[in-house]
Amino acid sequence: MKKVLYLIVCLVVIQSKLYAAFAVFEHYQYLTPVSGYAGTNFVVCGSALKDFRVYYQYCSLTPGCAPANLCLTNGNYRFKVTLYRNGVSVASHTFQASGSWTYDYFNGITVTPGTYNVGVVFQKSNLLCSWVDVSTTTSNSLVVTTLPAAPVISISGNSNPCNTSGTTFTVNGNTSGTGTYTWTSSNPTFRINGVSFPLTTTSNSAVINATVIGSTSTISVTLNGVTTPYCGAFNVPTKPIQSISTSISMYGPDCIPPHTSGTMITTPAGSSGYTWQSSSDNINWSPNFPQTSSTINILFQAPGTYYTRVQRNWHGCISNWAYQTTFCTTSSDQCRTMSSNGVAGVQEYEISVYPNPSYNDFTIENPGFASNFSLVVYDLLGKVVEKISDISSFDSKVLFGSQLQKGIYTVVLMNESERATKRVVKQ
Repeated sequence: MKKVLYLIVCLVVIQSKLYAAFAVFEHYQYLTPVSGYAGTNFVVCGSALKDFRVYYQYCSLTPGCAPANLCLTNGNYRFKVTLYRNGVSVASHTFQASGSWTYDYFNGITVTPGTYNVGVVFQKSNLLCSWVDVSTTTSNSLVVTTLPAAPVISISGNSNPCNTSGTTFTVNGNTSGTGTYTWTSSNPTFRINGVSFPLTTTSNSAVINATVIGSTSTISVTLNGVTTPYCGAFNVPTKPIQSISTSISMYGPDCIPPHTSGTMITTPAGSSGYTWQSSSDNINWSPNFPQTSSTINILFQAPGTYYTRVQRNWHGCISNWAYQTTFCTTSSDQCRTMSSNGVAGVQEYEISVYPNPSYNDFTIENPGFASNFSLVVYDLLGKVVEKISDISSFDSKVLFGSQLQKGIYTVVLMNESERATKRVVKQ
């Protein structure tokens, strides 16, 4: 009798060691070249949808060692499986199976940082067909962490440097302290750190300048080789740049009858930033006109010599003052009998010049001079930039200006007794 009891005790002890239930908890990961389930910790960008799998087995070594069900109408076992995050239930379900082991899945779970595991309750039925707990097992844990969000990258700097002066652009937001910066320009005439684009630097700052006054470009930066992992990609925006010219010029009527409006035009044109002033003695400039655009109309009410000037402040770039002198005469006829100095005696003609403005050369149609004449072109500083001598009075057309640079010029046709003046614009 003692031997039988001893044998029963030994069998119970042995079976208690064999009936060691366990659960293995895994997540599905997409890898190259092979994807599959793994019981490793992982990271998410804030949150992610994940598929989980748990493998549960009641008898670790001996198949078919589960305790017998006593319910004659239901020979299955039951599993209650619960997914936890930081000890709080996330999802749970219950199902029956004929064996003491199972694979179970939780698919499409929204995962945020935390510790995840699975609890499995294995149950059998008693004589009353009620469920009785056989084993409660907790799986291994998977720790989910998150990467920092990719920082917001921006480019700062003065987008409107004056003329060809340099401006410093700085890429802000790369807190990793690693990586290189590749700078590109949509306009190849711009320079970076004194050399041509593109350029790769280890510094997040670079000095950019135009070589052509008034030109524009878009600067782009690519950030490469950042070693600190971030959620999402770096998005480095572009930044425009425009060289602001501080050189302006203007033109308007040289001679005008009284009670007539004359149009003053500034180059380059714009809708704001212009300051206009006028004077009848070239000393005491009147208060500013209310208009701030590049073109204004001025009413000349009484005969005399009038002076108009304009200056522009555009993005902090202050231009020179440009000037125009207008003679207001007592009649329309007197404009045709005055020289540019307002002295009567030289026959002053009106001539037609086209196209005006012009991208190439200019044409004077039927100058109408009685004798041979000369053509002289002056820039705004009074310098002779083109001259054609001894033009026949019989010529019906005169061409000039094909070699002129962009700007405003005064064209003078003259001989001893005749004179014609015209303002032209080369674009």
